[in-house]
Amino acid sequence: MKVIVLKGENDSGKTQTLKIVYVLLLKEGYKQADSNNFQYLDGNGDFIDILEFKGKKIGIVTQGDYSEGENSVKNHLKKLKDYDHNCGCDIAICACTIGKNIEKTILEDYPKARPIDKTTNEKVSLRLIENTQKAMEIIKILNDWLSNATE
Repeated sequence: MKVIVLKGENDSGKTQTLKIVYVLLLKEGYKQADSNNFQYLDGNGDFIDILEFKGKKIGIVTQGDYSEGENSVKNHLKKLKDYDHNCGCDIAICACTIGKNIEKTILEDYPKARPIDKTTNEKVSLRLIENTQKAMEIIKILNDWLSNATE
């Protein structure tokens, strides 16, 4: 499974950016793999879901604050990888809070993961612009991988 990792500090806009990615993918024609997959993970709006496009499964999880336990990024990625009786996602998109050893764990399990840095902007208007820019960057990587699916 290929992994795109949006990494940044707490409250840098990772979840909001991945929500933009999710909405844009749905608008581009990605469909939910199964209506039972979408799940809110906490009271902060974090979620996990699996989309399908051109025969490929793409998992997305916005919760990236925990390095251990049921809500850890590692556990979420394992669920996406093992989805549908081990015929899991081809690509996963996840969030990762820096400074909590989460990125190291992800890179150990997925050494070819593609990290994208998310900065923290104090001004709301700049944060919205950067969130959209990072969302477009993620979608470009995803589309590149899907168009070169034989890799």
